[in-house]
Amino acid sequence: METVDYLAFPVIVANLRQKYLLKKKWDAFHYQRHLDRVQTAKAQIDNKPPRTFLHNHVQVKKIQLQQDRLAYIEKDNKLMLERIAQIMRSKGLVDNWNDCYLRRSRNCGKRNRDIVRITMDNQALLKRIQETKPDYEYKKWEKEWQASRNHLKLKIIYPDATKTYPDATKQY
Repeated sequence: METVDYLAFPVIVANLRQKYLLKKKWDAFHYQRHLDRVQTAKAQIDNKPPRTFLHNHVQVKKIQLQQDRLAYIEKDNKLMLERIAQIMRSKGLVDNWNDCYLRRSRNCGKRNRDIVRITMDNQALLKRIQETKPDYEYKKWEKEWQASRNHLKLKIIYPDATKTYPDATKQY
């Protein structure tokens, strides 16, 4: 009863029963007004689920790719069925050789000319290499190597022969 409404209507109450009835009436009025305000109040916190968008759930591109793939498969199946039907109508022999088709390249002439040119260049280079005289004297190297091998063999057979001894005539 702390509201202003109680003070706005000063009533002279004759007995206690009237006081309680009036209080009950005002309390019911205030409670009803409170319920109305609660019903019309807006929430301060947004606790609703987030909005769902159709493009997040329905993947149109994926559906389109599946339809294209199925159309491609259907087309291949139809062609294969026609080929099988043709085989069944005929004697069952499959003619898969194309005798009329000769495989040709548009640049086979140029390729052949390039191969001939490269072969000629390689032969000329080989001839020049074979005609040049070497700068290294490999025959001299061969003789030196044979001499060192002989020296090594002698050292293995006669190990003391290669040892140098101090001169006995020399006095210290």
